[in-house]
Amino acid sequence: MFKCLAANPSCVHRGERLIAYERRDLTALIKEEEKLDELIKSCARQIGYQCQEFYSRRFAYLTYEDVSQLPSLKEQTVIVIRAPAETQVRVPHPEESLQVHIISINGPVDAFLLSEKTLPTECATASGVGASLVNPAAPGNEFFFPLTAKPYFNTPTAGESCSIIM
Repeated sequence: MFKCLAANPSCVHRGERLIAYERRDLTALIKEEEKLDELIKSCARQIGYQCQEFYSRRFAYLTYEDVSQLPSLKEQTVIVIRAPAETQVRVPHPEESLQVHIISINGPVDAFLLSEKTLPTECATASGVGASLVNPAAPGNEFFFPLTAKPYFNTPTAGESCSIIM
């Protein structure tokens, strides 16, 4: 077996060449990783733009059937919330589940009450804004629950805090 000793000049030279090759390879890999990171960021931005496009949002919907078939939501009050990114939803007393606070700084918040029961047509929210209850399963209503349906609660401007009291 060949042993490389520090006293052997050809062995030292060979080791230096290996280190130089490794450094060159490492530099190339770092540059390639930076290119890939930029591509990932670019793709994420493009996806974000697509999600914000009017035409993309126009066709987004959630069916009433989708929500009503979730076993964990049977016999529960269900409020579907449509809100921009970074909207905060807080339940002050989770054990009681009687209040929900929604805060958005990036745009309006829409909340839709889903119910198979007959519901009153008008209600008032804690902030005094009038709103309507929606019964998507009622005769005459479309079976799917479009995100453009009339909201149960709507905050007219960004930055407002609102409460839903059940």
